[in-house]
Amino acid sequence: MSPGLLEQVITVGLFASMIEVTVPLLLPALGELVSQKAGFMNVGLEGIMSVSAFVAFFAAHIFNNDLLVSTLLAVGVGIAAGLLMSLLCIYLKINQFVIGLAVTIGGGSLATFLNIMLFKTLYLPIQASPKLPIPILSDIPIIGEILFNQHIQTYFLFFILLPFVWFLINKTTAGLKIRAVGENPKAADSLGISPTRVRFLCLTFCCALAGLAGAFLTTATNNIFFSGMVYGRGWIAIALVIFGAWSSMKVFGGALLFGFIMALQYKLQAIGVAIPFQFLIMMPYVMTVAVLIFSRKRVPPGSLGVNFERIR
Repeated sequence: MSPGLLEQVITVGLFASMIEVTVPLLLPALGELVSQKAGFMNVGLEGIMSVSAFVAFFAAHIFNNDLLVSTLLAVGVGIAAGLLMSLLCIYLKINQFVIGLAVTIGGGSLATFLNIMLFKTLYLPIQASPKLPIPILSDIPIIGEILFNQHIQTYFLFFILLPFVWFLINKTTAGLKIRAVGENPKAADSLGISPTRVRFLCLTFCCALAGLAGAFLTTATNNIFFSGMVYGRGWIAIALVIFGAWSSMKVFGGALLFGFIMALQYKLQAIGVAIPFQFLIMMPYVMTVAVLIFSRKRVPPGSLGVNFERIR
């Protein structure tokens, strides 16, 4: 890459875009982290995000671009999906992976169907939520533009949700129970901890964050809904948890890395770099495969993906 081209690519705007692109990756990844810590692998993120994205888009049309209502309804869809998956997997003991794949495939198809049914083939954009610069902090050279001139959802994620998840898992009794259930639910059950309740709450939390991520895609990143807009982010979120060795800070670092790769892909396309755009689109997924290859020796929670059944 020539120095001139490098100057065009490596800009403050690239890193500001990296932060924005990281949000719909880190939100479901943090939810998946909590769920997997409790022993439940939710592979339905992609479908939940798709339906939530459409619901936020549809609600924005109905409620005159009300960001709060659109977001709450999308989160509600995520919670509903969590309740359904809890019923099927945690209470009825159906295989987690089968139900997760069904949610992913069914959710993506349902979102596409509803979009065609309600909007035909028209692309009717909504008003995207504006960025909210934080007074004084946003005026700091370079850092201000990157960190403090973002959407309100970004501030919520980086300054509230991420510290909360770290504190919950590592510094609270609830986090100890989550980790105990994820490692050995039978032992946890013998100590009076309900694996069923813990997994139910963790899965619902995971699906709620997936719903929030879906809402962000339509109300902030884009101002429209289209089929395939989730763009594999649900699967990347799962890869991030494995890559991060089930550590919230390492997942955060991995999300920033993926966010940079995706932002770089968009930047290279925008400035017309002489690389086939198909190759640029492949970049995040090639990175995902590489991450999984180099994460083979990471040790997951002991009961990950295994349904708990109390011995009577």
